Amino acid sequence: MNSNQKIVLDIVLLLPQNIKSLAGEINKSSNTEKYVSFSDGYNPHISLFMLHTYKNNISEINLKIKKIISDYQPLNLKLNGFHEGKPGWLVIEKNQILSNLHKKIADSLKMYNVFPVVRTSFFKSEQIKEDGSLMSYVERFATDLSYENYDPHISVGKEVNFDGEISKDNFTVDTLGVFHLGNHGTCKEKLEEFKLL
Repeated sequence: MNSNQKIVLDIVLLLPQNIKSLAGEINKSSNTEKYVSFSDGYNPHISLFMLHTYKNNISEINLKIKKIISDYQPLNLKLNGFHEGKPGWLVIEKNQILSNLHKKIADSLKMYNVFPVVRTSFFKSEQIKEDGSLMSYVERFATDLSYENYDPHISVGKEVNFDGEISKDNFTVDTLGVFHLGNHGTCKEKLEEFKLL
């Protein structure tokens, strides 16, 4: 990958095994022609911030993230139900600590968000199709979908047909990842990982 290549990054919280397993079970009922299978190495996650930048900014971005999370211990979060939509997702209850972490990362990284228009070539190459809704979502994340509009969730598929029970459980996340965003806005290629201690 050329160091000047344009890239879309997703800064995410990775899930503990029990929540990852739940997301995987729901994902099995998704329309496989319209969404990825988590069994293929994709990581269900909670996005904190998305940005489109140059690859040669990544090391500096990672240093800023490392500095921010040095002030954080593992986060206690809560599932708050299931949203049946296109896509479907697990709702995460927004709390002050999560909102604060999102804000600090957004404040620190939005300066690297340097392209007003996102192209399919910015994504990890895995049969990315021209998807207007995904492109718009990424383009608007820093402006329209952050701060007071930040909506934490775990995307699990499209046209999901899951009839199991979803408990409103508490859980703890202790790992933050930086990913090259992939098909359907999913995370497969991990570029860096940080632990909340």
